[in-house]
Amino acid sequence: MKLKGGVITQIKAFLMKFSKKEKQGKQPKVKELSKRTANIMTYGFLLFFVFIGFIGLVRAISLSSQVNSLKNKVADFETTLTDSANQTSTLDVSRVQYYMTNFIYTYINYDKESAEEREQTLQDYYAFDSSTYTEELNETRTLKSQRVISVEEYKSYDLAIVKVGYEVSGNSYVMNLAVPFKIKDGLLTIVSLPYSLADDLYQGDSKSFEKNDSSDLVKLSSSETDSIKEFLEVFFDKYASSDETDLKLVMKEPVLMGGSYQVDTIDNSTALFYEGDDGQKVVQVSVTFTDKNTTDKHTENFTLYLSQSDNGWVVEKLYNYFKS
Repeated sequence: MKLKGGVITQIKAFLMKFSKKEKQGKQPKVKELSKRTANIMTYGFLLFFVFIGFIGLVRAISLSSQVNSLKNKVADFETTLTDSANQTSTLDVSRVQYYMTNFIYTYINYDKESAEEREQTLQDYYAFDSSTYTEELNETRTLKSQRVISVEEYKSYDLAIVKVGYEVSGNSYVMNLAVPFKIKDGLLTIVSLPYSLADDLYQGDSKSFEKNDSSDLVKLSSSETDSIKEFLEVFFDKYASSDETDLKLVMKEPVLMGGSYQVDTIDNSTALFYEGDDGQKVVQVSVTFTDKNTTDKHTENFTLYLSQSDNGWVVEKLYNYFKS
């Protein structure tokens, strides 16, 4: 038994010589980057981000430019719409007057010899066939005067009202003729037959320009009032004579009356002399002038705002009415 065990031991030892031994694993080494490689990688990343940022900036600028361009186009479009609206809603009164002058001349003047020519000429003004309407004129009619007194705008058309003076068989007549028309691209067309209107004097009821209530005013001292009264005689004399060089001495922005008048009276008895809100001295006064050519007289109302200089009083502002 002892021999047998020894043989087995020897056999195992022999076989062990041919068995594969496992290699012991080596501990992995940590590779260290060189400084140069690290710098290259760092700058590479920086350049990459700079490039991305540059692309974003270019796109942002491009987008901003497109937005601004769009805004400008929208603004131009709105301006065009506004201009078109203004052109549509605002009449060229001078053009209307010119057009109506020619139309009224043809419409009013009538004699049998030129009746057919008149009818053809009127048709050029009308947007409708005038032959379907009745017009019987028995006597020669002659235009004496005409004046456009009103041009009114309505939703679907415009209306010119013309005061017309004419003569038939030696008798004179006056009427207000209303002419409906439309205007497109600067061209006018009459869209309905003219019709007569009762005379309208356009007289309204509005409050007149009155002097300010003296009880609410801070009146000037008697010395200031007397000084201004003396100044008014000099000023209105220069104002009536309309010598601009002289007037510049007493008025900041000269207003010329025309040179045909002279001062008759300055109504100091009803004049107001008071202090304005900004400390300026204010005068409200009525002055009567005489026409040097006809000796006719008329009265005008004034509100003067005065300031004092080294040389005396100066008119800063002048209003030809009693300004409240």
